Amino acid sequence: MNKITRTILFITGGLLLGLNIVGIFLPLRHPDIYQLKPGDGLLLTESQFYDRAQRKQEETPLAYATRLNSIVHNGIASYGNAIDRINGQIPIYKNYLLFFAGYIYPQLYRPYEFCNYQKAIERGLGICSQQSIILTEILRKNNIPAHIVGLSGHVVATAQIDPTQNTWWILEPYYDKIIPYDLTEIEHKPELVRPYYASLPNVNTLVETYAAPGNRIYPTTKSYAGWKKYYIEKLSYLFIWIIPIACLIVACLPRLILWPAQKASNAKTYANANH
Repeated sequence: MNKITRTILFITGGLLLGLNIVGIFLPLRHPDIYQLKPGDGLLLTESQFYDRAQRKQEETPLAYATRLNSIVHNGIASYGNAIDRINGQIPIYKNYLLFFAGYIYPQLYRPYEFCNYQKAIERGLGICSQQSIILTEILRKNNIPAHIVGLSGHVVATAQIDPTQNTWWILEPYYDKIIPYDLTEIEHKPELVRPYYASLPNVNTLVETYAAPGNRIYPTTKSYAGWKKYYIEKLSYLFIWIIPIACLIVACLPRLILWPAQKASNAKTYANANH
């Protein structure tokens, strides 16, 4: 390996490593997220979100699911048209691999939707699908079975609100609605959801969304996002460190290998000169 290649690797490794270190101290949550227009604004900080999302010991699955649904609604901002300025694309200092993926494959990575619900809460940003991921993940961690429901152009959640009767209801964090029917009941009679969306201007569209063919229940976030995206995100947070460290090791390896021999040679030369 020639000197120019080693120099390029050393500079690349140093820059990427420095970028990662800077990212440790910079927030993922953009400060402008608190200035979104009313109706799309963030009402809870990250710490407030976690404090309120803790399940109380006496809470039933229904009570907790209802309360958590509102917490997600109030704690995760819908970005609307502000996506380009509030870290919809992962900042380069947080994950340069996902950042560049936003340019290579913008349909999937720009704006970016986290599979890791904790990262999503940290950023505080997301539309219906991101909010449903957060909701279902937290419910499952609190021993309440929950799934993501993919509709035609919309995403909601479903949770087992009564384990004794195996009763499942639809949870709608994006609009902060609890719909007391399971998906099968709604598909047979979509008008069941109309009263719950009646105050919204797009109520007819939402009713039609539930009626559209192809609705699907995803047991996990991995099954919803797809295993490729799921593992790409997971591994990217490991490789953003492996890549720069590998570059530095490869760049410095020849010098490290030759250093003992050079040291011995210098010592021998010094000894001969003083003999």
